[in-house]
Amino acid sequence: MNKLLIHTILFLPEIFLSSVNAQTWSAVGPGLDTITYAMTEYNTELIAGGRFTMAGPTPVSHIASWNGTAWSPLGAGMDNNVFALAVYNGELYAGGDFTQAGSITTNCIAKWDGTAWSAVGGGMDQWGFVWALAVYNGELYAGGQFTNAGGVPCNGIAKWNGITWDSCGAGVTGGAGIIEALCVYNGELFAGGYFTAAGGNPSDNFAKWNGTTWTSIQPGIPGVGNVDINALCVYNTKLYVGGWFDTAGVLPAASIASWDGTSWDTLASGCAGIAYTVDALCVCGTYLYVGGQFTTAGGLPANHIAAWDGTTWYQLGAGVDNYVMALYPWGGSVFASGGFAGSGSVPARNIASWNCDAISTGAESVAEETSLFPLPCSDVLTLQLQCDATSRGWYSVTDIAGNQVMKTPEANFVEGPNVMQLNVQGLAPGVYFLIVFDGQQERTLKFSRY
Repeated sequence: MNKLLIHTILFLPEIFLSSVNAQTWSAVGPGLDTITYAMTEYNTELIAGGRFTMAGPTPVSHIASWNGTAWSPLGAGMDNNVFALAVYNGELYAGGDFTQAGSITTNCIAKWDGTAWSAVGGGMDQWGFVWALAVYNGELYAGGQFTNAGGVPCNGIAKWNGITWDSCGAGVTGGAGIIEALCVYNGELFAGGYFTAAGGNPSDNFAKWNGTTWTSIQPGIPGVGNVDINALCVYNTKLYVGGWFDTAGVLPAASIASWDGTSWDTLASGCAGIAYTVDALCVCGTYLYVGGQFTTAGGLPANHIAAWDGTTWYQLGAGVDNYVMALYPWGGSVFASGGFAGSGSVPARNIASWNCDAISTGAESVAEETSLFPLPCSDVLTLQLQCDATSRGWYSVTDIAGNQVMKTPEANFVEGPNVMQLNVQGLAPGVYFLIVFDGQQERTLKFSRY
């Protein structure tokens, strides 16, 4: 077994992660009885759609509106889950795996005019579902897993012009053949999900549509099986991609990365944890908000939600105690929903709000505890580590399956910044996890060797 070569250097460049522990989360009335998958704004109110059927004591059947004071149903709601929401031509559209909205047969998609539900051109095939909605070039696009829309053959995506459905070329196929996120960026519609071809061309779960033709982003988010894209969002001229993945292009990326139209970039060490996915993204004020099932962002604790300003990760107080599935900015706050009971001592039943101005008004900057470079590496990997006290600890390396492949004897850490150079030339090319214990806490970071 090879030993890690450790060399401590006195200085390191500062990378900051800010904490906003002075700020608190707020409950959204009595909350919802289970998961929300999507949120949007319609007629000045916040609309939530999901698995839930109750908002406090009020029956709401998978969709409800919040006016800042109380929850209300939208008619009789749906008979099953709502996964996506969008506003098009002044009406609210909902997509999911439901077959009825109110008393109307709708098949996976329906629209609400403020008073009543109606069908959208016959909807999708009976066993399909709609997971994403977006407006592009004056038409409403629906993405999900289905093979026809209004009787028109299509694969995972279709467009609605207000009267009829149409296909989008050959759509997406392979893998699960599913689109889970849609977003307009640089004048084109980007689609992410779990598919291996778009428009008949090989694709790594990520592609774009210009209204007539598909173009694959290669390399995209490669992999099959436990790899998919769950969320897309434009922030500061880049398209941010969140999901369940380890690689963006050829870069190691823990569940989140950015695309500038030409190349991929990572967000420090990304969002990680025992089970780590990014399921939701939104912009509020000057920050990108990120939600999911992760417990660290940039190497520091961030319970299921964090914020990013282009260079720095921010904690949002204590975060929330379980996963976040949807984020939406409304009324100067970010609304987070998922499967949680609250934040710290604040009870919040599956939905909570955070003031968008809280980061800039209450932040205390501290050095980010852990980072690795270069990524990917060749023979030497450099670890930057911020320690709270002088102590003794250890390092180990495991492969992607969790098998330990390297471990050091005890190592010395000093209070403040440490830089360690690790000799990894004995490792075969692949993806690994570096586990660091500095005598106070344990951290896990992902890296790859080429």
